[in-house]
Amino acid sequence: MKLINSDSQKIGIASTIIPKTEELSEMKKLILERDRLKVGASDLYGKLGQKVYQYYLSGEERMDITEELAALDAINQQIEETMKKVNILNGLIICPKCGAGIPAESKECPYCGYRVHK
Repeated sequence: MKLINSDSQKIGIASTIIPKTEELSEMKKLILERDRLKVGASDLYGKLGQKVYQYYLSGEERMDITEELAALDAINQQIEETMKKVNILNGLIICPKCGAGIPAESKECPYCGYRVHK
């Protein structure tokens, strides 16, 4: 095993490790945020289902679920933005056709064949 003797070797190693550690930390934060948002979306789906069922039982013809749907749209948008950041950290882009994360240098999506770059 080779020992690290010089300060310049130590600095070189640290300058490589520190940014990677910061990147991993940022990715973990983003994934935790995505999970938190998904729990919120799940709660809203449950409330929406209850409301729809209550309307069904009451026999009312008109149902106002606009507020819940708008909240779900907002959460899903936040989840999408969070995942874009995670993909950027991973060096991925999103296929516009199928939504798969693919390497940024890809010319076409390996999942659906969509031509990503010209």
